[in-house]
Amino acid sequence: MIQDVMKKSLFVLLLVCVSVPVMAKDVLVFTDAWIREAPPMARSLAGYVTIKNNSETVVVIDAMSSPLFAAVKMHNMSMHNGMMHMSHLSSVTLQPNESVVFESGGKHLMLMKPKQALTSGMIVPVTFALASGRAYTADFTVRGKD
Repeated sequence: MIQDVMKKSLFVLLLVCVSVPVMAKDVLVFTDAWIREAPPMARSLAGYVTIKNNSETVVVIDAMSSPLFAAVKMHNMSMHNGMMHMSHLSSVTLQPNESVVFESGGKHLMLMKPKQALTSGMIVPVTFALASGRAYTADFTVRGKD
């Protein structure tokens, strides 16, 4: 009888141990999140980050927001007929275990109409909303001019 209870307890403990890493795994992982410092009167700033989809399912980012900006949008820079063009991205899709890099000269965030002047070292929260209804917030560090 005691052996059966111990076996069942051990089994339950094993299930819990195996399940914890899966439950703790974040779907989105944000690295090197930063915003380029701009003059105090700038109407928009650029944000950069690498986002990895750590899940086994497709993830669609379809909206962003920040309490320090009126709007946050995704844009992409591309070359057409020898000229750089910027276009709005309504969403970004990440396959399982895929990363997307928002960087200067490519995909980037446009943080529009800052509600206050941002200086080097400040932390700015940016929330990324998924088509699934989940949301993740990443802290972006304001960096001075390179």
